[in-house]
Amino acid sequence: MSDNTELSIIVLSYNTCDITLNCLRSITRSLGKSSINYELILFDNDSRDNTVKIVTKEYKKDRRLRVIVSHENL
Repeated sequence: MSDNTELSIIVLSYNTCDITLNCLRSITRSLGKSSINYELILFDNDSRDNTVKIVTKEYKKDRRLRVIVSHENL
């Protein structure tokens, strides 16, 4: 989190790539219209459906997204 972050949003995922992408898109679309400085944290619980790969590819230029990967489903 940077010093000027006003809001941190944590999204959990486990084999829900489509739902996770829709969620992240909705958040970025809604908050993109505001002046709130935010960060997105995706916590992936060892998904097997390429969630991390697909999300990382789509958001590779967005520095607001941080991905944390667990190697087991917590």
